[in-house]
Amino acid sequence: MDRGEILKVNELKPHMKEFTIVVKVTEKEAIREVFSSKTGNIYSVAQLVVGDDTGVIKLVVWDDMIKKFRKGDTYKITGAYTSLFRGHMQLNLSKEGALRKTPKGFEKINKRNNLSEDTHQRKYKPYSYKETI
Repeated sequence: MDRGEILKVNELKPHMKEFTIVVKVTEKEAIREVFSSKTGNIYSVAQLVVGDDTGVIKLVVWDDMIKKFRKGDTYKITGAYTSLFRGHMQLNLSKEGALRKTPKGFEKINKRNNLSEDTHQRKYKPYSYKETI
């Protein structure tokens, strides 16, 4: 994916990587704390609903990044990627990604096309093994 190309929300598909998107924050949910059994640390996480004139999607933000987003503001996100959580697509910002508040906003956000409401099947790689004799 060309990082210079700016995608619209309705162009997003599960498991896309390294793209740029401009979205407006329409909702910001309460911050939750989650425990990572992998690292043993506690992290702050929040889900935001962001969108443009083609649709909306949930954006998951972590720790210090949460404070950078304000409801009603528009942002250009570079280094974005999509993932599935419990079968629902969400937007994420990679560690190498960049966030910039932009004065360009959207007059209308298409809330009827919510990409996070659709359920997607996770694609599994077939299990292979070698039979031993």
